Amino acid sequence: MLGSYIPFFGITTTLLVRHGVDERLRERVVGTVLYPGNTLPVVYCEMLLQVCKEYPGLPDARTLKLSEIKFFYDGCRNELKKYSENKNG
Repeated sequence: MLGSYIPFFGITTTLLVRHGVDERLRERVVGTVLYPGNTLPVVYCEMLLQVCKEYPGLPDARTLKLSEIKFFYDGCRNELKKYSENKNG
């Protein structure tokens, strides 16, 4: 049902890098499915994927705490901004 999604973990204030800047994810609708915006599972899952890519020598990623994921993501934030900025402008 459209508009009835209540995220279990709630909204997080953590920002992701998009197009060279820090941004919050926005809620979006695809067909009849409502995708949540800046919720904790969505944001930290993407952060964890990026951390695993940037730091392949880390131990088992499933054991990382949220604070550790954020720490490592913040470590590569400037590079992400540099490589994801719009080159056409």
